[in-house]
Amino acid sequence: MVRDYTKWDDLPIFPDSLRESAARGYKIAMTPPGGPVVLVADSDLQETPVADLSRLHIPKLTLASPPAGDPVAVAELAKLLVAAENPVILGGQAIRTPEGMKRLVDWRRRCRHLYAGKVSIASSSQSGGGGLIRNAD
Repeated sequence: MVRDYTKWDDLPIFPDSLRESAARGYKIAMTPPGGPVVLVADSDLQETPVADLSRLHIPKLTLASPPAGDPVAVAELAKLLVAAENPVILGGQAIRTPEGMKRLVDWRRRCRHLYAGKVSIASSSQSGGGGLIRNAD
């Protein structure tokens, strides 16, 4: 029932698999874009006492690095934007955090590039959308 609304779900049936699932679920939840995960511990797993508490450990957790563009492709894009007469950047939902939006706005101010898309950032009389996109190169 939850599968359509979560990034990941699991039903571990052994204590060892519960620890592994919890670590994996946390990693998946924290990997951009963040989202909910569900771990279901059945009644046997919840109610069965652990025989040897000294064997309990938390698996090593390494969080994934946020996605980043290929440096060669980013350099090529920068060249194209600098050479463009009417540059337009369509970010859509690629900007997922307030910090990402802040960086885009700051970058646009410094470079005088225009942004159009799902988020409106007024920068000139051209930022109405239609003409901006039609005249983009």
